[in-house]
Amino acid sequence: MQRPYIHCMKNLLRHHYPTPAELYALEQKARRLRAAEIARLFRAVANGWKALWAPKASKGLRHA
Repeated sequence: MQRPYIHCMKNLLRHHYPTPAELYALEQKARRLRAAEIARLFRAVANGWKALWAPKASKGLRHA
């Protein structure tokens, strides 16, 4: 699992105040991580719906 961007921010503040470029890069990374997590959640929901509504394999005899 990737580390939260808040952890990165704490490391920046220990040494110096972040520059605008560092803040921008941090914001972009946070947006990418948030988008990836939302996409993962949408895929999980879609797979759940597909599993719920998928036709069940019939068991037993089949008629010719």
